[in-house]
Parts: sequence; structure tokens; C-alpha cells
Amino acid sequence: MDKVAAMIRNVFYLATVDGDQPRVRPFDSGVEHNGKLYFETSRNKSVYEQLAVNSKFELFTMSEAGTLRLAGKAVQEMDEEVVKAVEEKAGKYMSGPDFVAFRIEEATGVLTLPTGEAETISI
Repeated sequence: MDKVAAMIRNVFYLATVDGDQPRVRPFDSGVEHNGKLYFETSRNKSVYEQLAVNSKFELFTMSEAGTLRLAGKAVQEMDEEVVKAVEEKAGKYMSGPDFVAFRIEEATGVLTLPTGEAETISI
């Protein structure tokens, strides 16, 4: 979990579905809180609407630690204390009433190290 959490603190690319069209966009503020991974967005963005209709996503990121591809479900966090903690940890430009935190659940993927070794990830 630590490797994955560190990698999503950097820029990662999140894919969602918009009808029958895939949509990909960069995110830069994934966080770990109480052993769970989160990313955040705003209620006024299309990614929020897309995840409300279909919670499945895939993300990809790369760094000197390797590459990570992860697919799972994005579940909107409803616990206000957790949302506030994620907002503070993200420390980015987004905050206020439109701030939404999504918890990554039922996710599986592959972390490929620079050596070429691959590690299966399950969250």
C-alpha cells in the first residue's frame, strides 16, 4: 500500500466512461488516509458526474519507482470527518462545499518496477 500511496501523490491519469466514450484526465492529489486511498475532485466537474453514473475507473502513473496501472471502483466518501482529513492532506487548490473525496475500492492492478519485475496489487 505504501508504494501505491506514494505513486498517486504524483500526477496520475484517471480514465472514466462518458456514455460510450472513454475520458482520461490528469490528477495530482491522491492521498492515503487510515489505510485507504482517496482522490478528490469537485462536484461541478464532468468526472464527478461520470463516476456517479459508473463508478469504475482505471488509473495509470509512472515515476522513478516504476509504473502503476490500477482498476477499481471509486466510492464517494460520505463521512464528513474523513472528507475534511482528505481535503487537508491533499493540500491543493480544491476545498469548500464542492470538494468531493472518492475512496478507491475493489481495485487490482500491476506495479512494474524499473527492473521489469511486476507486482500484483489488490486494494
